[in-house]
Amino acid sequence: AMWDYFDLHSPTPYAAVLDGTLHAIDHHALVQTLQELCVGSDIALIEGAGGLLAPITQKHTNADLAHALHAPILLVARDALGTLSHTLTAFECAKHRGVAVIGIVLVRGSWSAGDLSCATNLRILQERVHVPVLSFPESDDDDDELAQHAAPILAMLLESPLLAASLRRTLP
Repeated sequence: AMWDYFDLHSPTPYAAVLDGTLHAIDHHALVQTLQELCVGSDIALIEGAGGLLAPITQKHTNADLAHALHAPILLVARDALGTLSHTLTAFECAKHRGVAVIGIVLVRGSWSAGDLSCATNLRILQERVHVPVLSFPESDDDDDELAQHAAPILAMLLESPLLAASLRRTLP
């Protein structure tokens, strides 16, 4: 089942609290609600938009939410100059916080045109992390197009021994 906890025009839930479009979020209640929604599901996908350290509340981030849910994460990053540092930093941050990373997906788009780093970002990440690193076909942030391309990536990740091990640890 698809469920949107936040349907916001602000960049993060906490930003929506600050701009007055959302009441303060109770982190414990959010964790409990998400756990209840996941009961009976083989797998649940929860988007932590904004990045691993994007704030959900004044004191909690997407990383805190993943940790509280004992949920492995999939890092998604733009394939562009600077992604090596950003992605490896997020990967190390997750590891430091005890959050399992099941894979990394590099997304290409119009921003990738002429960017020479795109020729090597995937390979460099594959050499530095011990999880699948996949490339997502070029898309210009169109939700329908992104969803269409997601199926093969999810299939590859579901075959991952790391994901299977994570699911055995996290599912009741």
